[in-house]
Amino acid sequence: MPTLPLVSFIIPAFNEASIIENNLEEIQRHVAGLSRDYRTEIIIVNDGSSDATLALAQAFADRHPDVFVLNHPINRGLAAALQTGVFHANGDVIVTLDVDLSYDPSHIDRLLAELRRTGAAMVLTSPYMKGGKVKNVPWDRHMLSAGANRFLSAAAGGTVSTLTGMVRAYDTRALRSLSVDAKGMDINHALVFAALKQDLAVVEIPACLEWRRPSGDQPTRRSSMKIFAHMWAVMQDAFRHRPTMLLALPGLIPGVWPLMAAITYFLGASHQTIVAVTLATAIVQTVSFAYFCLLTGRYVFGWRILPHAARIFNEKRTTSRA
Repeated sequence: MPTLPLVSFIIPAFNEASIIENNLEEIQRHVAGLSRDYRTEIIIVNDGSSDATLALAQAFADRHPDVFVLNHPINRGLAAALQTGVFHANGDVIVTLDVDLSYDPSHIDRLLAELRRTGAAMVLTSPYMKGGKVKNVPWDRHMLSAGANRFLSAAAGGTVSTLTGMVRAYDTRALRSLSVDAKGMDINHALVFAALKQDLAVVEIPACLEWRRPSGDQPTRRSSMKIFAHMWAVMQDAFRHRPTMLLALPGLIPGVWPLMAAITYFLGASHQTIVAVTLATAIVQTVSFAYFCLLTGRYVFGWRILPHAARIFNEKRTTSRA
């Protein structure tokens, strides 16, 4: 009888004492139902929690032989927590889950089925693709999330709709082949960009993102994500993956400016005004291109060639005068 594939479930946790017991039980019940098709292990990574998360996770693991707890003595961020889990995972397939169950465990079956059907490197849950849904998420967080994913999707060439979600299934070998530089939540979209750069298959399934309403004495759900730092990371990674996006908005100005210049000239605008605006446009373009170079490391040789050319020019002038 062939050996069933092993699936490693990685669950990072940081200060989740109020929900971790019940949610781990719910995950475990669902995972146990996969036993006909898969062998499973659950890896909980406590990322330096200051509450009882570690103790509760360890107590849960003591009751279930297929559950293991890894611990970071200090908080190192989501990227490090996932990397620790991936390093210790034994599975042919890795599934990453949010301990808050903002994606219901029923998504697991569809993730695994799609990974098996397509042979993709990763399968993403996507509330922003056709058929996806978002429920009970505060409108401001919803708008930020939708905007960030639209921006990242454009950087990815429109091939995927949701890049920031963590609930995914990965082919383990493909995942371990990816090299990313991420520290926090940016690990999620960084992995997608890294896979696309290697021409690995990335597919999505429609999903429902739902913030669960607290029950009993549980505190109201609050996200620990540092919004501005995360948005800055989103923009930087999008520009790194598709640098031309950095030039898109300033690039519209030179395209439209000749028409504007002609209109303003015939309306009586002075030559000085037209020259000034043209110069300002050129400066914006140059600064944008310089930032593009700094982000990508491309065309750096250009900044080295220019001083070298200037030295040669000066030497020739000195020689001719002599």
